[in-house]
Amino acid sequence: MDTAQKTILVTDDEVSIRESFSLILGKDYNLLLAASGEAALKQLADQKIDLIFLDVRMPGMTGLEALERIRSIDKDVPVIMVTAVNDVSKAAEATKKGAQQYLIKPFNVNQILALVASTLRKRSLSKEARKIRQEAEEMHMLLDIVGQSDKILAVKESIEQAAGQDYPVFIIGAPGTEKEIAASLIHIKSSRSSFPLTSLNLGKGLNHYKAKQLFEGAKTGQSTFTLGKETGLLEKTNGGTLLLNNFENLPLSYQMELVKILKAKKTKDPETGLEFILDLRIIATSNYHPQELAQNNLLDVELFKELSQITIEIPNLRSRSTDIPILVTEWLEKINQKHSLGIKGFTKDALDTLSAYDWPGNLSQLVNILEKIALTTESELISVEEIPLDILLSSPIALSSKESEKLSQDAILGSFEKSYIENLLERTSGDKNATASLLGLTPNAFAIKTESLGIC
Repeated sequence: MDTAQKTILVTDDEVSIRESFSLILGKDYNLLLAASGEAALKQLADQKIDLIFLDVRMPGMTGLEALERIRSIDKDVPVIMVTAVNDVSKAAEATKKGAQQYLIKPFNVNQILALVASTLRKRSLSKEARKIRQEAEEMHMLLDIVGQSDKILAVKESIEQAAGQDYPVFIIGAPGTEKEIAASLIHIKSSRSSFPLTSLNLGKGLNHYKAKQLFEGAKTGQSTFTLGKETGLLEKTNGGTLLLNNFENLPLSYQMELVKILKAKKTKDPETGLEFILDLRIIATSNYHPQELAQNNLLDVELFKELSQITIEIPNLRSRSTDIPILVTEWLEKINQKHSLGIKGFTKDALDTLSAYDWPGNLSQLVNILEKIALTTESELISVEEIPLDILLSSPIALSSKESEKLSQDAILGSFEKSYIENLLERTSGDKNATASLLGLTPNAFAIKTESLGIC
């Protein structure tokens, strides 16, 4: 953040207070001073201001009156009330009317520096949030739970109902199901859509340091006031929706901290130590039902009560096979657009083959297979013989189709060999030398083999 470009307006009738602010902030910020609410309003009307310090008790126009007028001129500029101890209740009232925070006299240098850095960072985040509504509307055009089966229609109805409420949501589904798409749709269709949707993947390998970023962010400098500090996810999400994927992997200690914050609806700024109102919605996803997690001591009891208010279960793809032709059509169109392809579709036998497969990896597996076929085919209409062998062998429809008669023994063996090598490459994280060793081939022989099979 370029502090030289930030303008701060200090409004206080006491000369000593204005001078104190000048000494603390004058070197790093463009500082404007006003001795009354009336003078502050004139400054705000004439100049672009990024932050206002406003005294509660002033002669003439009071701080609360000035705040109301400020909000009529600029509804977004952050305002920090400055107050004596005996006026704290008025300052608290001001926060309800739109002030971001209040500062109690006497204050110290470090407190001011930290509060300014934190508030300006939040100001920057709020500016970014203005773009989110448009982005959300554009995303809504791309995201959808595709299908017309009874189970999917029930899911769509549940998404609409959840979007119209503001309770936490727990989305259940096997790996590869549309859990994240459902969460995004709930946010986009909700009253929070103009605020951020942030996510944290709590998959395997999550350490406590990364989980800590949920609350505090990550410091990139030595000073506790550093402007290079990465904002914690809770603060960054304020007003919006926080998506916690693979929730079962969040350590219980952090779950207990999270439920305290959700109940209190406030938390502390790690830089200033000051409390601020926290208003967000939690959506958690998991492969397991929250009841099962609670029984296995993987979900805090109090947090279970919070998160289980609304549960949505995304069905496996194999349980809604009638949706597969619709999914194939929708995703093939997206793949065509993504790679500038002109594939018209699949033959009936090929589509029946895909519909008869179990799809253990659900939608993710289906989309991956469609993309692989689309990128390797030279046909406008994809036939059975271009479907991966492991899917063909699992489909009695494919083996009995007329198109399958075109599959020669060499083609079957070649397809099997290709699939086997690709699986080995996946196991070795793409290490060609290690894969060649497992196959008993030299690197040169392996290179010739993969080239002949069309393996990149």
